[in-house]
Amino acid sequence: GPRGGGDEEGSIELSSDVGWLDLLTLPPRHLLCSSSLHLLGSRFEGLWVQQEFYDGVEQVVRMVFSHLAADKASELKGLVDESLLTRLTGSGCAVTDATTAAAPEAWAVPPRMGAARVVGILSAGGVEATEDQDRRIRVSPVVYSVEDYAYLEAPPVQLHRLTCWTLERGLEDGQQWRVVELS
Repeated sequence: GPRGGGDEEGSIELSSDVGWLDLLTLPPRHLLCSSSLHLLGSRFEGLWVQQEFYDGVEQVVRMVFSHLAADKASELKGLVDESLLTRLTGSGCAVTDATTAAAPEAWAVPPRMGAARVVGILSAGGVEATEDQDRRIRVSPVVYSVEDYAYLEAPPVQLHRLTCWTLERGLEDGQQWRVVELS
């Protein structure tokens, strides 16, 4: 997890959970994905409204972060895929590792997310129907976040992070987006 070192004023750390090749190709991929989603949105009324999706992703990112930091992951059921939620409450996930790096009593204050912004769409596509689910759309935005960590025994740390969140929803009107993957 993010731990400050040396500087008593605190530190700023950078982290990217998105590969460099993905970052380098993000602008053209974003353009292609946005165009495809716009066309799909014109065929399925209400399926894709870009600004609403961006605003919703930013809210979801903050909500998932704050619930993980407050050890309230169970309240995310329905919003986060069950298998992902199980993984998030374990270890090995960068966001979870950062928010749970110290026992709750080691925090001066709980971790806080200052900003979350969608910087582009890395991928978008359809998911074929299965026995238990109808056809779905899957979109993977790259999100830039600023996270603040304050430990009792160490200087505060501000972490700037790029993460890819994958969300999906059914094509039918009234379906809700849910988080299915997180890098």
